[in-house]
Amino acid sequence: MVRLDADGLVDHCGLAFGEPRGMWLDEEGSLLLLGERGMGLMDDRDLAAFAAQRGDNLAELPVVHRAVAPGRFVYVQDPRPEA
Repeated sequence: MVRLDADGLVDHCGLAFGEPRGMWLDEEGSLLLLGERGMGLMDDRDLAAFAAQRGDNLAELPVVHRAVAPGRFVYVQDPRPEA
């Protein structure tokens, strides 16, 4: 999960996410961001503010289907702790 912070984007651990290297929408309108350490999903509560801050028209981003995104970007969609 990626959130807006006073200093920019942060990941779910509160670490700086950095400037996105790529952005995609899925078919449900969720925003996927490629960062230095991997993929992140923009918190939907910050989506409008993020778009306004950047001046991006998110509707023009490429679409990746949610079912194929984990394979394409090599991440685990629903990670679980190892036993």
